[in-house]
Amino acid sequence: LLVQAYPQAHPGGIIQSQEGFVLEVLHITKSNPTRNDDQAMWVCEDNGMVYLVGFINITRDFQTARGRVEAWLNGVELKSHINIDGHPSGCAIFSSHLVIPFTNITLTGLLADLKAKLMISKLDLSNYTIRDLEWVQGNPSSAITDGEYLYVGGIEIRPLEIIARVDKFDRDFNRVVVFRPKVEPGYAIQLGGLGLEPTKGYLWIVGAKIDLSSLALRWFISIVDPRDMSSVKNLTLDVEGYASSIAFDDEGNAYVVGLTRLQTGFVGSAVVKLSSDGSILKVARFNDTITVIRDVAYTQGYLVAVGEEYGGYVRSTIYVLDRDLNMLVKRHLDEKAYDSYA
Repeated sequence: LLVQAYPQAHPGGIIQSQEGFVLEVLHITKSNPTRNDDQAMWVCEDNGMVYLVGFINITRDFQTARGRVEAWLNGVELKSHINIDGHPSGCAIFSSHLVIPFTNITLTGLLADLKAKLMISKLDLSNYTIRDLEWVQGNPSSAITDGEYLYVGGIEIRPLEIIARVDKFDRDFNRVVVFRPKVEPGYAIQLGGLGLEPTKGYLWIVGAKIDLSSLALRWFISIVDPRDMSSVKNLTLDVEGYASSIAFDDEGNAYVVGLTRLQTGFVGSAVVKLSSDGSILKVARFNDTITVIRDVAYTQGYLVAVGEEYGGYVRSTIYVLDRDLNMLVKRHLDEKAYDSYA
């Protein structure tokens, strides 16, 4: 989704809430780099340049699908692009470079060798380097920056052990310190998204706490002081499922979104609001339809979330909520698509 000026506006692109918040979709543009299924997953932006990161050649075999990054300026695709030998997991603009964590997968029979890596590219995509993160078996899941440091989160798989970790890098891409959330025996942490709280500057980690005996999942949050990567607080929420993304308002309140299991038995979504010290303020579950909310942002006093609504067809959907988690708008982005995913 490119919200940029372009000669041809997308018809019917006004999304307006009950209280007057307006989001206008100025243009929808599509990329089809291969004849097989391709899927855009993340965007990063720098001075009007939009970087689109995702997968190509999914149809053949998702395990052998590869990543790709494209650059767009004012709605026009640049000629430069990079195909990534692995599965990307986000992007960040850091130290005047585009940084993409990814997992290189080598299959040997039934075994898979997972190597966590960073692609560090010039902003015009003209040149890039690959950095091995040197995890034993690695699967990075997200990256975020505060401008001075880069934080890359994921899981490291060791013999009989799954370890969540966040690596902190300086502007020369030297590893400064590693943080590993502590968890009691019999449990593991699956790391989802990262966020930086604006008032205290703490790094928030969201994901799931997994009971290894029953494989039950609960939302998990770890609050970290990024100065020395020391633990401030760990929270296991009474929400079954997996937290995937987090956003903050100007007062430091956190809004966490992810998957949960509904009373009907279907998988649905929830949004949890927490204070800056990690106290739970409100939990909202969406039970009316099968809804999957994947990502969230905060702007102008509102939450803007994206995901899918299931029912006959899969519809890429945008949701606008107020700070009390009341749903103000639910709007499908492309009614003409057979199935569409956010």
